[in-house]
Amino acid sequence: MAYGDPTNENSVAAAFQHASSLGFQLFFSFDYAGNGPWPKSEVESLINSYSGSGAYFHYQSRPFVSTFEGPDQAEDWIDIEAATGCFCIPDWSSLGAKPAMTKAGGVADATSCKDGGTVGNTVSQLQLEFRPWNVASEAIYFTALLVSSATIEVTR
Repeated sequence: MAYGDPTNENSVAAAFQHASSLGFQLFFSFDYAGNGPWPKSEVESLINSYSGSGAYFHYQSRPFVSTFEGPDQAEDWIDIEAATGCFCIPDWSSLGAKPAMTKAGGVADATSCKDGGTVGNTVSQLQLEFRPWNVASEAIYFTALLVSSATIEVTR
């Protein structure tokens, strides 16, 4: 969701209301590339306002949050995580997976970079194996909401 979009407030409220009626869960993915970066106070407010809803997706008992780009605001996520307790999986693909995982002292809990798994053939790249990544890009999570009888089983 892009910062400053005039439809955000009503659309988010409607999406959570509808998801709740279907027993479906949603999470926020903040777009930092479209209309520019999100102020951290607004990110914190949205997460804290909606993460208590039964329709908000949690991973390891923490509100799940992703981004689209925004590596220049990585330091903000130190405070955002402290204020919300969120599980942050940013998509900082412009950096690459390994640099994204170390940005801002390793604030990201995992990465949603397209090259988030191991690449190449060196043992040093195995540190990213078995980390949750790219969950946010799977189309089934977005299309299942459109079908009221949708059942999604997530295994790890």
